[in-house]
Amino acid sequence: MSDISSSDVIKCPSCGANMEYSPSEGCLVCPYCKTEKLVDKVPVGEGWDFKTFDEKGEVPEAGASVYICPNCKAETVVTGFRTAEQCPFCGSTNVISAENLQGKKPDCILPFIVTKDQAVAGSKKWIKNKWFAPTKFKKSFKPEAMKPVYEPAYAFTSDTESAYDGRLGENETRTVGSGENRRTETYIRWFYVKGTYVKRFEDMVIEASVHLDQRQMDKIGPFDTANALEYRKEFLAGYVAERPCDSVQKCFETAKSKMDAEIKRGILNKYSADHVDYLNVYTNHKTIFFKAILYPIYHSFFAYRGKKYEFFVNGRSGRASGKTPVSPWKVGIAVLVALAVLVGILYLMGIFE
Repeated sequence: MSDISSSDVIKCPSCGANMEYSPSEGCLVCPYCKTEKLVDKVPVGEGWDFKTFDEKGEVPEAGASVYICPNCKAETVVTGFRTAEQCPFCGSTNVISAENLQGKKPDCILPFIVTKDQAVAGSKKWIKNKWFAPTKFKKSFKPEAMKPVYEPAYAFTSDTESAYDGRLGENETRTVGSGENRRTETYIRWFYVKGTYVKRFEDMVIEASVHLDQRQMDKIGPFDTANALEYRKEFLAGYVAERPCDSVQKCFETAKSKMDAEIKRGILNKYSADHVDYLNVYTNHKTIFFKAILYPIYHSFFAYRGKKYEFFVNGRSGRASGKTPVSPWKVGIAVLVALAVLVGILYLMGIFE
């Protein structure tokens, strides 16, 4: 399960209203009198040493109340003077009280720089380009349903050194036979490889959310983690942030699998191999550091024929991605048009004469 934490209320020094973080201004802004308050922006350090970190002692911020959504299983942690009225993901109002849970608090954050209006405009452009989506589906988009959420992730940095050995093959040609039987044939020339491959992975981001999987995150990525700032509650004023549903250890296993795949590709790129008989890779992670990071997304959905189709917008770049249904009528028309074009080309080529 996951938690959604909301920041403590930050009062406007001029009128006493609740201030909110403004993506366009990059500071706290009062929605009523427009008073601004700067937020300290401190670059984040290297992070925690993964090999010595103990996550058992991590707890939520003081003063938190936890609510569970029976509908989508999200656990909403609300702090300060607020109470959970509805789930920010599925909109359910049937939230119930629960116990506080332990978990890794964020080390750093990528604040929103894309405004909601910009995210809505980008979403409309994205859905407009989905040629095979039903027209009624496209019209079901409701801008008011779009919610800004800080999603949890872990960013892993590791210096790796990999020893490898393998047997690779390269396609080559040769001429065989003589006279009328003289011909060219292709064969595989096998060769053995052995060596060391060194690579540094910088801030490989692995999601830890119950609502957003790694594939979806990669589609709206990348996120500019080099610009991450030290976590401060002021960045969350007016927003909600999901706490990690996965442990650091589990997320590193995902990161390790992605690193292994990149290392293997890097080794193979050193050779002009067309075939791989086998490739053994033995990787030593000499250093592993990680940071618990909150990254910004806009979350929304399309309601169509009794189903919800989620989509997400990168709160830093505005890149959008999600699932859409396919209209069989539009696909059929596209196939007919393609066939008509093909027949026309063949006719011009004289195939039917």
